[in-house]
Amino acid sequence: MNAGCKLIVNPFLKYEAYGRQARFVRLKSLYHFLREMPDEKCQVAVRRDLDHEVSNTYVGDWFSAESVSAVVGKGYFQTIFTRHAALLQERIANFDCEFAELLAENNISPEGSRCHALEVIGREIAALTEKEALAKEASA
Repeated sequence: MNAGCKLIVNPFLKYEAYGRQARFVRLKSLYHFLREMPDEKCQVAVRRDLDHEVSNTYVGDWFSAESVSAVVGKGYFQTIFTRHAALLQERIANFDCEFAELLAENNISPEGSRCHALEVIGREIAALTEKEALAKEASA
């Protein structure tokens, strides 16, 4: 894939320490980003058990950044960059394998993965919106 992205995301993370609004804003930002991307430039796998303590970013086979030790309210303590070719190839191969497995488990094609992610994220946004409306109604 040239000039595009492959993402593995967990739209079910609660971010409880930051509150419902923080989760809502994160989901809406991701939703709007994905909505603007064409299918041929963006593929997305959803992984419910993906943790937020480690975040990996790969820029082609040029370099990777692994951010570790996330602490609520403090962000990431350490980011390790590498451009070691053999290590990058191994990490990219592992990512691609995990990505393909996640799509296969859910019977989703790479071409339809962005739309599927939009549906999942849209349902989470709708559920948050509904909870907010119910909370306002209950307090009125």
